[in-house]
Amino acid sequence: MWGLGHLYRNVALIQEMQDRGYSPVAIINDFFVSKELLGQQNIEYLIVDEYESPEKIVGLIKENMSGGSPLLFFDRILSERFYIETLQKNGIKIVCYDDDSRNTFYADATINPRLYDIEGVALRYAGPSYQVLRQEVEYLASQRRTIHRKPEEVLIHFGGTDPMGILERTFRAIKKVSNIRFVMISGAAAYNESLSEEINSQEGFTYLRSTEHFAEALCRADLALLSGGVSLYEACAVGTPAITLAQNEDQKLTQRIFAEKAGVCDLGMASEYDFGQLRDTMLSILGQYARRKTMSRKGKKFVMPGGIGRICDVLEETLSNVSDPGGNK
Repeated sequence: MWGLGHLYRNVALIQEMQDRGYSPVAIINDFFVSKELLGQQNIEYLIVDEYESPEKIVGLIKENMSGGSPLLFFDRILSERFYIETLQKNGIKIVCYDDDSRNTFYADATINPRLYDIEGVALRYAGPSYQVLRQEVEYLASQRRTIHRKPEEVLIHFGGTDPMGILERTFRAIKKVSNIRFVMISGAAAYNESLSEEINSQEGFTYLRSTEHFAEALCRADLALLSGGVSLYEACAVGTPAITLAQNEDQKLTQRIFAEKAGVCDLGMASEYDFGQLRDTMLSILGQYARRKTMSRKGKKFVMPGGIGRICDVLEETLSNVSDPGGNK
């Protein structure tokens, strides 16, 4: 039930819970990249349809898990009250994550890495301190960040699937820029062979199909062009200034928050943006050393390491049936 950014962060969360002695099972859509990654990490998974009924989920959980009260970490948006309550009536505890729907209050606990309240109701577990960062990002986030007075490299990445083709549109807009290196990284499910050949033939440009060294590349960049997904949290955590273009309303909300709190340059929805302006906007920020330093400082302050541990603590509290674990019951 995850986009690829959600998949990667849940793998990190699963691994942390494994280290704590639990045996998590992933419930996913039938998507080849998800199955491949989970298989590589030796993580057990169950496959369901995106809009599977709660009764089917209950059956799968009871069939494949035994012992104690199971807990479902619900990393999806627009949770439904009926869905949550049906699972709970069957003895399944629910922790809703990163969902701004009021229905999340019917869960046993609610964690939101973006919002501090939902419709005026304060959340107990809230803000970027509850974002899951991969281990390599956690390490780099703990290091001192140096911002170069003269920028050398820009990283460009628009998610694991990039359904709107923003990577290509960005390349068309900036391909005549010289005297700086551009590293354009497609997601694992967004590889385009002809575009790869064209970009790699352009002086100063490199096209990569995903990379296990994404965190290092992100930290090395003087500026990143991203969407408002998990990569934006990672950029801020390691102190890389960012320009953002949203692919959906959920990312639009995230970008607006990060523009206000972390100094990110938010260009709004990609579908509404005039890409003819992108080159000048990018060059303007690259030319403002003081602004990039401020963006880096504010980003690192806003997204702190340690979120994965905080989330796992909440999961353990909820599993142990501590009274009022998330302020929802």
